[in-house]
Amino acid sequence: MQQPICTRCTELEAEIERLSRDPVTGLAGRAVFDQMIGLEFSRAKRTGASLGVLMLDLDHFKAVNDALGHLEGDKVLARVGRVLRASVRGSDTAARYGGEEFVVLVSATSPEGLRVLAERIRKRIERVGLATDPAPYTVSIGCACIHPGDKEGLQIVERADAALYTAKETGRNKVCMAEGAE
Repeated sequence: MQQPICTRCTELEAEIERLSRDPVTGLAGRAVFDQMIGLEFSRAKRTGASLGVLMLDLDHFKAVNDALGHLEGDKVLARVGRVLRASVRGSDTAARYGGEEFVVLVSATSPEGLRVLAERIRKRIERVGLATDPAPYTVSIGCACIHPGDKEGLQIVERADAALYTAKETGRNKVCMAEGAE
């Protein structure tokens, strides 16, 4: 016997939600982020609202997987996911971008607010540890804000990524703002 249509819709909605989440971290997946940045960029351009992106990369994460194994590495990623969920507002989007990279889409905040959020996240992740490895885990974070000349949201992501590489190249475990975001 066929289920009532509303029950089937509910099941499909639950399946879509499950598929849109990264299974290790519980954060949004890359496809969700890509869709959200397009939507939020269009809204910000239309309304003149601010929009920022944090690009995060766990420092020396390959060493964690090599020393402790991928299952323990997944536990670290899951804890980072919990830190990000606890650190951002419901209107923001935290996502696993790939591997040990994460991204946060932050609406309606100033460049200084973006920096404060990034620093709060950096400090919280530094406190993440495992019973089998109590050493702190660190993260490098790049921050970027929308510019008036931007044509698409991915330009903000590119600037955040460049700032992330600056953070990594200048010592890791730090927050760097993209040029023009100060």
